[in-house]
Amino acid sequence: MATSTTPLTLTPANFQQIIQAMLNAAAPNLVAGGQIATTFAMHEFSQFIRDIDNVNDAVASGKMTATDGQYCINQYHLSMQAALITVQGLSLIAAQNAINAALSVLNNAIAATLSAGLKIV
Repeated sequence: MATSTTPLTLTPANFQQIIQAMLNAAAPNLVAGGQIATTFAMHEFSQFIRDIDNVNDAVASGKMTATDGQYCINQYHLSMQAALITVQGLSLIAAQNAINAALSVLNNAIAATLSAGLKIV
């Protein structure tokens, strides 16, 4: 099992653990939106990880450039943000803080997996 100093690798086998770690990191910022926010966040984080995995595969196979991959990831980030701010009571700042906390977990997982690759901003 990974610790805070040994992040999980971004592999399909670890997706559920990474999603849970992202949700745990985002939780303090999702309190305003309550259970609805948590449900939305779980879905959005899960989808975001799968999207990143698909982009990574496309870049690795040469079907997409790293630059185009980064554009896709930026769009997925905006989509995740839009979904979270639609939750009643969840402000843009709270949504972005939740996303930033979750992306920190995901960045660690990506860094542990890729020697050179996409950076989530």
